[in-house]
Amino acid sequence: MKVGYTRTQLAWKAFAHAQAFFKTLFITLNLLAASQSLFATEKPIAFPFRFVGNAMFIEAAVNGQSGTFLFDTGASALMLNSRYFIGKEKRSEVVGLYGEVMTVQHIVEQQVEIAGVNIACDLALVLDLSALEQVKKLPIAGIIGYSVLKDFELQFDFESQQIMLFRLGKNGNKRPDGPYASANAFDFKMSGHIPYLEMRLGDKLVRMGIDSGSERNLLQPEMLDLQRFEPIGMLRLAGISCAGRRQEKGYVHDVNIGGLPLEKLEIILTDLKSVSAELPVELHGLLGVQFLKDYKVAINFQLRKIYLWQPEEGADACQLAVCEM
Repeated sequence: MKVGYTRTQLAWKAFAHAQAFFKTLFITLNLLAASQSLFATEKPIAFPFRFVGNAMFIEAAVNGQSGTFLFDTGASALMLNSRYFIGKEKRSEVVGLYGEVMTVQHIVEQQVEIAGVNIACDLALVLDLSALEQVKKLPIAGIIGYSVLKDFELQFDFESQQIMLFRLGKNGNKRPDGPYASANAFDFKMSGHIPYLEMRLGDKLVRMGIDSGSERNLLQPEMLDLQRFEPIGMLRLAGISCAGRRQEKGYVHDVNIGGLPLEKLEIILTDLKSVSAELPVELHGLLGVQFLKDYKVAINFQLRKIYLWQPEEGADACQLAVCEM
């Protein structure tokens, strides 16, 4: 016997189908929104920097308090100026360039905002940065260091004065469209928070840290090969806690950095033993912005690779950046 449906049953059946359709549509739209949100977090964080001397400064905010920050891969952590921030936790000490001991306080659970994107930071150090402010003649809210940057691939375009941060996955893979075809790629090692390459200087193998917070290339004097050194004068070299001291500068000739041969490299001779003593592996020198700015640079902390390549002639200066100032 054929069974039919009453009008009421048909109405309820149509309602059930409509309800299922809209439920599926709601779930689909939410999944799309979630995927778009996830994709948005994978977009690079692009922002300008400005040079003061050879030091790189950016505009950022910590816990909603904005200011000017030194961009320093050689700093171990987020460091905040005690003139603007108050430490709340235990005290400890850090060692400056010339062995001076600075007292620091701790603040936990900070939010660093760069170009409108929040980056969580478990710990910040609060210390006196007044000496650095005096040298640079500008108010400095703090220093953006390794603990903020370690989960990103960093790209520096010194021509357009732009930095890009690409958030890395667990395997550290760089973005697939990275401009690395013409790049020199080097595997680096880590001494604590500082990546380093080995430099061949005569018959010596010298460990050189890569440090965007160092304005100059520095070398421990006893690592110098006198036959390859050409003195060119004196220069005042300052740390973050002192006004500076006069140091000898010059060129070292016929050096090889990580397999990259250089005809000459300008360096400043200074004693780095007090700083290096705080690291698990002794470093003999630093490659600073003076070296890096001759290239376009990418640093991937998880893969432990640094990429250096020459800017293409006639290329758009904003090739690596989202040019929105």
